[in-house]
Order: sequence, then structure tokens, then C-alpha cells
Amino acid sequence: KEDHDNFQVLNKDILQFKFPKNQSYKIYGNIPYNISTDIIRKIVFDSIANEIYLIVEYGFAKRLLNTKRSLALLLMAEVDISILSMVPREYFHPKP
Repeated sequence: KEDHDNFQVLNKDILQFKFPKNQSYKIYGNIPYNISTDIIRKIVFDSIANEIYLIVEYGFAKRLLNTKRSLALLLMAEVDISILSMVPREYFHPKP
């Protein structure tokens, strides 16, 4: 855990993490594809984050916007989801 004046870096298992209920915060992250659905559900339904910015696999991002899928419908009632930008695979090491 690292504390700074305007942010805190936590290295924890997000699926076991207890989100604070008495303070304002934002969530930023690059989440693994294989547990993306579990992480999204955890953040949306267990946190009170006022902003969430996540890097996810593009196909998963499209599924979150597809209102013919149950996860998208479930999330639509709780949060606004949009694809802000595509991150080129060259920005990652190792490349996906």
C-alpha cells in the first residue's frame, strides 16, 4: 500500500477487497480478461466509486455495450458504460 497526497495504490485481490463505504474515490485499472466479468460485478455492485476507468479486452468491452446480453442489461441500470479509446497492443509487454 502506497499513500500519496492525492491517490493511493493498492496491490490486493480485488475479488476479496472490501471497498470503503465512507469516502469518495475513483477506480482505475487494467483488468485480466479471464475474470473481467467478476471484477466488473464486484466494482459496480460493491463499491461506491464515483468514477471507474478500466482497460479491458476490446471484445469484452463490446459485450458490455450489447443490450442483448444479460450482463449489459444488468449493468445499464447501475452505470454508464462507454469505450473511450482503443489502446494499441504495442503499448503492452508482452503483447496480447
